Amino acid sequence: MAEGVVTVVAEGIKPLGDFIIQQAKFLSGVSYQVELAQVELHLIRGFLRDADKRQGEEEVVRIWVKLIRDAAYDLEDVTESFALKVASRRRGGTVKIVLKKFACIFNEGLDRYKIGSEIEDIMTKLSHLRSSLQSYDIRQIKGVESVASVFKGQRDRRLTYGHEVESHIVGLKENTDTLVKELLREGKRHRVVSIWGMGGSGKTTLAKQVFLQDEVKRHFDCSAWICISQQCEGRDVLEEIFIKLSSPTQEQRKEIAKMRKDEIAEKVCSIQREKRSLVVLDDIWTHEAWDSIKAGFPINEETESRILLTTHQEIYAKKRELGKKMLDRCSGFPLAISVLAGLLSRRETDAEWETVLGSVDAYIMRGSNVLERENTGQEYGVSGVLALSYDDLPSHLKLCFLYLAHFPEDHEIPVKRLTQLWIAEGFITSTSEMDVSVEILEEVSYSCLVELVERSMIQVAEYGLSGKVKTCRLHDLMRDLCLQKAEEENFLRIINFSAGLVHKTALIGKVRRLAIYLDENVKYELSGKVRRDGHVRSLLYFAPKNFDQNWNKRIMRSVFNDFKLLRVLKFENIYRDFDLPKTIGSLVHLRLLSLKDSAFRALPSSVYNLVLLQTLDLRGFALFPFWFGRDRVTKIRNVFWNMEQLRHLYLPAEHSVCGKKLSLAPLCNLQTLVNVSIKNCDLNDLVQLTNLKKLCITASQSSDLQKLKDMLISRSITFKHLRSLSLTAGGHVNEDIPRDIVLRCPHLCKLLLRGKMTELPEELLDYANLTKITLITTNLKVGQIEIVEKLPKLRVLYLGFDSFESETMVFSQGGFPHLEFLTLYSLYKLKEWRLEKEAMRSLQRLRIEWCRELRAVPDGLQEITTLKELTINGMPSTFCSRVEEGGEDFYKIKHVPSLIITNAWGKKKDKEPEMEEAAGASQLVAGPAGDSHRESTVDAPPPPPPDEKTEEIQASSTP
Repeated sequence: MAEGVVTVVAEGIKPLGDFIIQQAKFLSGVSYQVELAQVELHLIRGFLRDADKRQGEEEVVRIWVKLIRDAAYDLEDVTESFALKVASRRRGGTVKIVLKKFACIFNEGLDRYKIGSEIEDIMTKLSHLRSSLQSYDIRQIKGVESVASVFKGQRDRRLTYGHEVESHIVGLKENTDTLVKELLREGKRHRVVSIWGMGGSGKTTLAKQVFLQDEVKRHFDCSAWICISQQCEGRDVLEEIFIKLSSPTQEQRKEIAKMRKDEIAEKVCSIQREKRSLVVLDDIWTHEAWDSIKAGFPINEETESRILLTTHQEIYAKKRELGKKMLDRCSGFPLAISVLAGLLSRRETDAEWETVLGSVDAYIMRGSNVLERENTGQEYGVSGVLALSYDDLPSHLKLCFLYLAHFPEDHEIPVKRLTQLWIAEGFITSTSEMDVSVEILEEVSYSCLVELVERSMIQVAEYGLSGKVKTCRLHDLMRDLCLQKAEEENFLRIINFSAGLVHKTALIGKVRRLAIYLDENVKYELSGKVRRDGHVRSLLYFAPKNFDQNWNKRIMRSVFNDFKLLRVLKFENIYRDFDLPKTIGSLVHLRLLSLKDSAFRALPSSVYNLVLLQTLDLRGFALFPFWFGRDRVTKIRNVFWNMEQLRHLYLPAEHSVCGKKLSLAPLCNLQTLVNVSIKNCDLNDLVQLTNLKKLCITASQSSDLQKLKDMLISRSITFKHLRSLSLTAGGHVNEDIPRDIVLRCPHLCKLLLRGKMTELPEELLDYANLTKITLITTNLKVGQIEIVEKLPKLRVLYLGFDSFESETMVFSQGGFPHLEFLTLYSLYKLKEWRLEKEAMRSLQRLRIEWCRELRAVPDGLQEITTLKELTINGMPSTFCSRVEEGGEDFYKIKHVPSLIITNAWGKKKDKEPEMEEAAGASQLVAGPAGDSHRESTVDAPPPPPPDEKTEEIQASSTP
């Protein structure tokens, strides 16, 4: 991990060093020392990869690595502390603080001497440590790649073969019927079927028998038989496949001959996506041969095409034996097996597999008790595999992995916030090798998460609509490893109030990161030693939901004042009202500040100083006025305009602006803007933020929306990068939300409309990426549902309060072909719901809530075999009894594996009670027809208000 620390420090001080060099006439001595320190760090970095791997073997190497890491941290402390001093001297003046460029004028001779002297001492220490390497036999490993350069190579390969996906070959018995059945099996995942064995064992004969089956010929639209030679030329093979699948004319063949390999590969892919295609690759000898042509196959995409290949047993024989030996070391533990698979997936040759086997044995022989809960010999193999998986990580991934130790056990971690934290910490940086834009940085950070998932070091908790990981978690054993390594590396310390161990916690050494677990029943108090620690860079609070402990001003000041060099401050879920101290403006190194779900009253003007912020989350806890008999609106000021590095800005849901309107034009890197009010910001600024990916905007007057529409049209502005749009029209908006605002966002994936819009624009039918729509109080006219049901990629639909005005809702034949999640909420006028044939044929989850006039679930629901879960909440007892076992509508839903009924109210012929009086709930879980059913009474939460924040609705692709 020390290699990663050195990289982060070297990249972090680079802006300071660059500025000092530019100001050489004032600071020539200091600039030279900073430059030498950077060079020394880069020289040492080459040795650290070897040293990191040998820490577990030799104590002296472990100590050497620790000294290097501490020296790098000392250099970071010196430069950032000095920058903080200069910034504090200039605070309160009229000159803009440009700390983000470290453009501070160091005109005090004493400070100049001090920083120069301290840097010189650290550089001397680093130089001595490097000179001692030879005696430890530590080798310099050249070609150490940066995170950005690794991603650059990945990006280049994607540009060349954007459709390429890794294959997953399956071995099958030599049986014709089995192979035919496998090739014709239903499913839209591009499947590869392999026949493998010794030379002369009949592989080709079997493949031909399958290929010539009438059933196979009828099933596939086109097919190609290709014999692969030992001297395989990838382009020639792809050209032959293209010709056999497309049957081109002579003229077309001449054009094909002129095409580049990547162009042919894309054409071959396109055919397999559009038609049922069968490609037989006979006698493929090597991995290299497959690698030369796999770009022409859309493996794992949603297609009905298939590949059948024959290959020699020798390719896999040795790997099979090595794999069996390694599996024995895993002792049957699924986690160890999946982690081992992650290690092997990045190693192609037999020699590399042998190296992994040797490494596993070495870790077991070392006697590491990394994860043993009981000292059994069987479990040593498991711990060895898991420890090896950590040591095998590149340096930047070690940092990313260790950061997960902050989070409590079984905590579901939001991926977007996690990647923001990694960037704020400096784990993902730009280099001179590559101009890493804001968007690319986000992609690099997410790619790090994906690699950890692929290595089975992180588990996916939930996927989002786009197929990307939305939340993740750590397996208990992997978290044990993470905590142990974090402690060994002095990476972070955890103060756990809920465990009652606060008085025993000893912070040893220079702690860089603190995670604090709060408890409602344990008084929060940090010791003076902890509060005075000047080295903490990351402070993350984890509070139980609605944490209501009363903190005095002294405690609050300590949170926002005592840790001067903080880069990350996460202060969430603090329920009780509090005032943010003005001293928050002294935390000038902050990159991420989150006050999400915390009840702060106002944002101090001193926040203006936080010019390095990348993520600012002010979505405080909204206390509704009728709860406390007083208004609860968070006050903010125009403090964002000079935060040019800001990527993500989340404003309070209910806020007022003191003084001037918010100026947002300089925020050219902004990707996320949530809860912005048209009346509180300068419209000229808002329309200039064309790089936004997510925008949630509110309007209190019809004229506000009209002005926005006119400005977008007159200036021909299009939000080409916007993927998520939320438009909320307040109670004083009587006119329809202008359709042209939506049409200026052509690449939307998610759309939320809260407010009157009686007619949807038909142009939405051309929105190929639109997968989720939320409609609330839109009052759609009769027939408008026909536009929604024809959207080509719609997967999630939320129809909320007064979303349409009809008493009857009809889903037409074949409508909503890809819809997977449907919620009907508070549709008070809806009495009848009808489904025509093959409507919602892909539906997986259905929620019906507080639709008090709806008489029954629709006939035709029994035909939707994909439906896995039906939730009925807040519906009349008469409605609920119809779907329970024995009820007249039970036949419609008896095939659904899970039926959940909560908050049923009233009796037959009874009137609906007030929503807040609804008490009691029943849950019924039903299996397929013939299975037993069980019913139990459970407590249910009170129903949410009609204006529920639907942008937080969760949708998962997992059952």
